[in-house]
Amino acid sequence: MLEYTPGECIDRLVITHLKIWHLEEQMNDPSISLEEKGVISEKIVKLNVLRIRCIDAINEHYGRLKNGT
Repeated sequence: MLEYTPGECIDRLVITHLKIWHLEEQMNDPSISLEEKGVISEKIVKLNVLRIRCIDAINEHYGRLKNGT
């Protein structure tokens, strides 16, 4: 899991969503080559992994609070 506070995880989650949104906008640009789209796709996949890790860390933290640990 990520070793950040819940607030830091939420901050990273928002920033990650914005980065993904920006890259997805680039994917819709008809002037972008297929090669560039491949690079953009790889970046989106890596950011999605980070997004999932942030969500898991937030869920883990609040699960501990709910369970009283």
